[in-house]
Amino acid sequence: ERATNTANSILKNPRFKHHQIDLFAGDFSTKSFRDNKQKKGSNSNSSKVVWDVAVVNAGFSNFYDSDILMQALRRSLKRRGLVTIMHFAGADYVSGLHERHPETFLHKLPTFEEFQDLCQKHELKFHDFVDDFDGHQIYYASARKEKR
Repeated sequence: ERATNTANSILKNPRFKHHQIDLFAGDFSTKSFRDNKQKKGSNSNSSKVVWDVAVVNAGFSNFYDSDILMQALRRSLKRRGLVTIMHFAGADYVSGLHERHPETFLHKLPTFEEFQDLCQKHELKFHDFVDDFDGHQIYYASARKEKR
């Protein structure tokens, strides 16, 4: 399985050494992400980068345009790939950040209904939405790419 994660520390974590997981730390707006190609010896015959999972962790509200982000996430996935949007502290926390610092936190996390609308608009199949885990606020929304 491949995963996209912007946390460079994940790449150095020894527990991933013995798993067949390709991790790439990158940013959709940088040349390094757009120009990244499969490594020699990869299981894929294609030079196009396609991932099993694309993760936006604690960063969705920092993107200027959620439609452009969702388009980029969808393009980066292979068929049946999973888009995941997460935040460790939940939507209410991000809403508070947005109210206090709108220049940095440009918008709130999508509600359940808004996320379903984003999925439909970008040809993604809604997969899951969690905003509470054992009494703790979290944010987890995911969708699958069904079509090429």
